[in-house]
Amino acid sequence: MPKNSKLRRFATRLLATTCLTAAGGVSALAGTINLTEGGQTTYPGPSFSITTVQTVNGEVSLNFGNDFFELTGLTGGASLNSTGLTIQDISGEPLIWSLYSDTPSPETLIAGGAPTAGDLAIGASVSSFSANVPLDGNLFVEISPTNESPSNYTVSLNGSSTPEPATLATLALSLTGLAVFGRRRRERKS
Repeated sequence: MPKNSKLRRFATRLLATTCLTAAGGVSALAGTINLTEGGQTTYPGPSFSITTVQTVNGEVSLNFGNDFFELTGLTGGASLNSTGLTIQDISGEPLIWSLYSDTPSPETLIAGGAPTAGDLAIGASVSSFSANVPLDGNLFVEISPTNESPSNYTVSLNGSSTPEPATLATLALSLTGLAVFGRRRRERKS
């Protein structure tokens, strides 16, 4: 087979494109959003796709109210523990966290909520949840203050991601093309 065969060029370009696509998806996971105090006090709040945002930082106080925001693109029905979700009270006063689903109705509480269940002390974090991601993959987060003094918090997801099925199919196709090229090359030498 000629050194610059169409199959070899196609497989090499396809593999390179697939690797760049996968690398771009991983680098996008490093995104951080810093919310402005008092800017998202009503349900549902701003929406952030987990493919571009992995950390949400904010500040709440009784003067400005709660923070609401939505995380989209999670695996519906998966355990919340498997998402690597962590809510942490960085500084200030204790805060209350709540996680909601919009099904079967808006603001359906799935974890946290009551001051005794969702209360988070200064410097503490919660990363173990006994609930599942809503089936539509959209999770609503509410962070509530307990005092007029500000509370700084961070909500983060682990950085792991699963490539999209199309990316995996393209990778398989390009690797198959390279394998065929290698086999033909070995057959020609024998």
